[in-house]
Amino acid sequence: MSWAALANNQTISFNNLQNAVSNNIFVAKTTIPSSNEQITKADADTYVNINTSFASYAAKSSNQLVVKSNLDASIRTMGLSAERDVVGDTCTVPFTVVQNVTYSGNLGIGTQIENVTILGNLGYFLILTNYWEPLTVLLSIGIDDDGIVFYLEALCPF
Repeated sequence: MSWAALANNQTISFNNLQNAVSNNIFVAKTTIPSSNEQITKADADTYVNINTSFASYAAKSSNQLVVKSNLDASIRTMGLSAERDVVGDTCTVPFTVVQNVTYSGNLGIGTQIENVTILGNLGYFLILTNYWEPLTVLLSIGIDDDGIVFYLEALCPF
């Protein structure tokens, strides 16, 4: 079953967790086993980057099974389109992920983006995948050569 198909009160298998990683919900720390075995609190922290202070997660003992609503990502990932020099041009790029990047916390102006390649002093991209589920809006993002977000807006009319 896919991560998206899980109800918030359903326990999570290793396969569900891998699906969440494949769909950019979580960032993996290490290889996740292929199994329908349900994961515990300790398993979740072993295999993906999660917010261990998240109240419903923190309240569990290490050997308790976790449900979907217990997990909150601590590192987020998103796929970016090809880079453009002008923000308006992000609306014309092919819908192809060119680079996957990560960040912590909430995405906004001032967020530090890791693993991003910028060709000049700044670049504009269309966010093609992210942690919102399902993807309901496509945002244009501006990132400078230090990896800092300076622009984020729903610009394109699709």
